[in-house]
Amino acid sequence: MKKEGRIVDRLPVFLKDILIALDYYTSYKGDRKHIVSRIIKYTIIGVSCFLIDLLLLWFFTSYLGVYYLLSAGVSFLIAHSLNYTINKHWGFRDSKIKFLHGYWKFIFIGAIGVGLTVLLMYLLVDIWDVYYITARIIVAAVVSVFNFGSNLFFTFKIHKKQ
Repeated sequence: MKKEGRIVDRLPVFLKDILIALDYYTSYKGDRKHIVSRIIKYTIIGVSCFLIDLLLLWFFTSYLGVYYLLSAGVSFLIAHSLNYTINKHWGFRDSKIKFLHGYWKFIFIGAIGVGLTVLLMYLLVDIWDVYYITARIIVAAVVSVFNFGSNLFFTFKIHKKQ
């Protein structure tokens, strides 16, 4: 039985060209394994998936009439699953971790990130009286560093010095 190639090998030529260009321009001096390259890719993926999360939250809540907390959970799970899949195949493609094994670690770290977000938002807004939008930006930066480091070493097991 013939083994199928990577997902990118089955895409139309123009999409392959876009992905190749994106991979090149997000690579630090042509080295896609460099930590700066990984941070850039992780950020692009994270921001894109966050926007998808917001869109799904709106769609489920406002359009379908699903209770907002249920919508938030479902939209997070879908967007975070997409986030992992893209990171596994693009940002950390040299990781040897099995897909499902890494997926559960990624979801676990994401859940910790949600908990940290809620805790830090509470502290900044309710205790230290920081404006909630400003607080969310600060919290996003802190939690993103936690998530990136945890996924780099725990989920994708990239331990070598970069």
